[in-house]
Amino acid sequence: MRKLTTTLCLTIAVLLGSVGMSWGAENVSGTNWRIVEDNGNISSYHFNEDGSCTYFKQVSRSGNQGKIYHNCRWTQNDSVLAFNTNGHFKSFVAIIEGATMRGFYVSNWNKSNGNFRGNKID
Repeated sequence: MRKLTTTLCLTIAVLLGSVGMSWGAENVSGTNWRIVEDNGNISSYHFNEDGSCTYFKQVSRSGNQGKIYHNCRWTQNDSVLAFNTNGHFKSFVAIIEGATMRGFYVSNWNKSNGNFRGNKID
């Protein structure tokens, strides 16, 4: 099951990357989001207009709490958002509904995966 989830996540991310960013009503470009993962990690993301993102690790099980990173990329197609950190060390796929998002992630840290939810904080 874990391999299937990883394959699905990466396939969706690649497909979205080939389509490009969406400029629809739910575009995340220039917005800030608080992401809460089911494992307890909490981060704040800023999705830059150029497809990069910056994130702050508010709570981190891996010991990176309090750190800010600039190694994130995102792409969006309508209400589907895919973003990854540190060269796909961790990849996320979400469905955006207004000021909320929900989705799943896969990570090379402890070969983990799970669900997350996000709220727009702009």
